[in-house]
This record gives sequence, structure tokens and C-alpha cells, in this order.
Amino acid sequence: MLFNANKVYDRQVIEGIGHYLQSTTADWDVYLEEDCLARLNNLDNWEVDGIIAYFDDPVMQSALSDLDIPVMG
Repeated sequence: MLFNANKVYDRQVIEGIGHYLQSTTADWDVYLEEDCLARLNNLDNWEVDGIIAYFDDPVMQSALSDLDIPVMG
């Protein structure tokens, strides 16, 4: 999940995903970064099956557009 936790809407999305994870047996690894934009330069090295992200930032859009994994926003 790549969201800006300083924004109310993004926090609500994170909270909703957290509620979903608590209510199921889904096996997700969730990583929290203080500044997710600072870690975009090595997205190709992440060993993930998909990404849920916010797309209101052009830098984020550009970084995610070339990935070969499912990206949802």
C-alpha cells in the first residue's frame, strides 16, 4: 500500500484495508514508510504480488505505470 498518511482520505482507505485484513485469513505483508515517495526508485526490486496506491501524485503515477504487477488505486 502506497498512501499519504497525512491525508484524511488516504488514512480512511488504510483503515478500511486494515479492517478487511482483520476479518479474513488473508495473508498480506504490510510495510509502513514515513515517506513512501522516497522509496519509489527501487520498486522493481520489491518482491510483491501487487500494489494498492494513491494516484494523486504525478511522481507516484509515473513510477507505478511501468511495473509488471497489478496496481490498483
